[in-house]
Amino acid sequence: NSIIQGEQVPILWRQLSHDGVHIDFAWRTFVWNSEATDKAHVHVVIIGFSQADCGTPKRIFDVDGKTRQAANISPYLIETPSVLIGPRSQPICDVPSITYGNKPSDGGNLILSQEERDALIGNDPKIALFVRRYIGSRDFINNDETRYCLWLKDVPANLYSHNKEIMRRLECVRQMRLASTAAPTRAMADMPYSFFQRLRPMPRASASRRSRLRNENIFLSGFYLVVLSRQIRFLLFLARNSIISAS
Repeated sequence: NSIIQGEQVPILWRQLSHDGVHIDFAWRTFVWNSEATDKAHVHVVIIGFSQADCGTPKRIFDVDGKTRQAANISPYLIETPSVLIGPRSQPICDVPSITYGNKPSDGGNLILSQEERDALIGNDPKIALFVRRYIGSRDFINNDETRYCLWLKDVPANLYSHNKEIMRRLECVRQMRLASTAAPTRAMADMPYSFFQRLRPMPRASASRRSRLRNENIFLSGFYLVVLSRQIRFLLFLARNSIISAS
């Protein structure tokens, strides 16, 4: 069904429209199942189109089996004029901007595997206060990976400076940032304990069956977006000490 979503729509349908093609009927997105044991759910659409105007009513078939007539079926398979939406860098009205969420830019040195986390806390139990769960897009959806991160923001250095492993990791972060070609990243070299960006965003991609995000004491990584507006409160419902990241 990617031909009716996102950037693919104007790429494909502008040329078809130029050639006089119009949609006669469409079955909107449904799941194409199989009898395989380890099957993947493929989302598909069925589109009937032609160049000739046969004069018959256009029909839209919904996933629930209902059928309705339409004066026109747009490339997005809805009853609207055939307006194509292309990419743009600026909004068409006065709305909050969207940007990346929290981003460590740490070369992986602030991130811990389960084994690294256990070893770090095993050698220094007090460090557990500064280790938080860290979840990326893939493991957020599939729950197939467990990671943690060092969260040292606003933590006095004397509480962790005795720990050689943490100090080694912070030095690696500093060196990685100093070697960056991006000036903003180099400017953060003197703050190796801090994530590069610290916002409270939403996951850029998630499963269609998920109606909401979990409210947990976690740090979310992966590619995330945030709407920079205090007025849009429904985006900001994570736990107070949760951080969502884009790494």
